[in-house]
Amino acid sequence: MSSSMDDPKPPLPSEPSSTGPESGWDSSYILIILYFALVWLFGFGIYLYERRRTAKNRAQLDADATRSRPGHETLG
Repeated sequence: MSSSMDDPKPPLPSEPSSTGPESGWDSSYILIILYFALVWLFGFGIYLYERRRTAKNRAQLDADATRSRPGHETLG
C-alpha cells in the first residue's frame, strides 16, 4: 500500500505538458496583447489629457475675447 503511494504517477497524455512549444506561445501571445493594451491605454490617456487641455485653453481664449470686446467691459 505504501509503495504504491510513494511511486510518482506519470502524467496522463491528455494533460497539457508544461514543456511543450505551445505553452511558450500562449504566454508570448498574452504578453503581446498586454503590451498593445498598455500602449493603447497610454495613448488614450495622452489624447484625453490633450483634449482637456485644449478645451481649457479654448475656454480661456473665449473669455479673453469676450472681455476685450467693446460693450463687454467688466466693472472693477
